Amino acid sequence: MLELLILVWLFLLGLSVVLIFFSGSWAIFVFMISCIVFTVWYNTPEAKKARREARKKEEVEANELKDNFQQIFRDPTNAQALDYVLNVLKELNRQKLESLLDSVVLPLLKLIPLDERVRATVFLCAQKTISRYTTFTRISSGNFYEAALDILQQHPDQLSLKKYALEVGRWHYSLVRPDGKVTIYDEQSIQNDILVRTK
Repeated sequence: MLELLILVWLFLLGLSVVLIFFSGSWAIFVFMISCIVFTVWYNTPEAKKARREARKKEEVEANELKDNFQQIFRDPTNAQALDYVLNVLKELNRQKLESLLDSVVLPLLKLIPLDERVRATVFLCAQKTISRYTTFTRISSGNFYEAALDILQQHPDQLSLKKYALEVGRWHYSLVRPDGKVTIYDEQSIQNDILVRTK
């Protein structure tokens, strides 16, 4: 029932947009009908129940994620908890990830820096969340680049960490450039950063 009402509302909304090009009065009429259909649907008991269930499910998932992260924090070798956290983080949308960048994502990288899956997932989360067009976040691409360099400094002999720092550095510099292209000076700066951290 809910799916049918949503489809009807979307159809009417689309129809009103099409009618704008042919007849303004019909477009207004169809748009008003679509708003009424949506309002009626939005206030049905089924829709309210679906919203409550969705909120409850999100709360349960958020608590499970935090619980598993706490297990990892207590025991970084807990493979089951790590698998759960990595799988959940990969599936989260940008909005949900934004709230977890400084409480789960970046701390996870610092906690288990040598695990390639952790680095890949953290970098994926960073790329999903931070872009050149991001208005404001507490964590920037520079924070992830600095974290990659810090990890490299702690383990200077790890070739995979040099590659990771290079990849994160290129991503970071591409975001601070207006055209999104890394310059030769950026490449040199990244190489210098890596060299300083591996001495």
